[in-house]
Amino acid sequence: MNLALTQTLSKYSPYAITVDEFVQSADEKKIKAVFETMQAAWENNDAKTFTACFTEDSDFVNFRGDHFKGRENNITKHVQFKDTRLYINIKSIRFLNDEMAVVHAEGAVLEEWQQVSNCKLSYNTNILIKENGQWKITSFHNSRKEKQGIITRIMKWFRGKEK
Repeated sequence: MNLALTQTLSKYSPYAITVDEFVQSADEKKIKAVFETMQAAWENNDAKTFTACFTEDSDFVNFRGDHFKGRENNITKHVQFKDTRLYINIKSIRFLNDEMAVVHAEGAVLEEWQQVSNCKLSYNTNILIKENGQWKITSFHNSRKEKQGIITRIMKWFRGKEK
């Protein structure tokens, strides 16, 4: 197979089409783009673009249980995170109907020096709705993902050996 790449193509793939491009619906791609926009806006310290991913009356609950109601409260909270990165790994997208979806993801706010492998991840549940043809987050709820303690992991290992 002979591939011709234009000079503007930033990613190289030996395949003409990826599996994701083949099996994902247009709405799944648009939802993933919402989270990509959030990540880019966070890294650029652009609170306005970050919060534009949310509906005007959105609910945002962080892993500490702080509840921010509405886009304006979201802006004032997220303007504080300078010199950090946002990590989001979408685990599933489930459509409830044509205008509403539930997205489960894991994520973290990382310092410049942190790697994903050595940070505490959060699980987040997102409810997205289609607003004027665009997907927006109307509810974002974080829960801290805690590692099991060493004793619990050892006990699990021994229980697995008994079987």
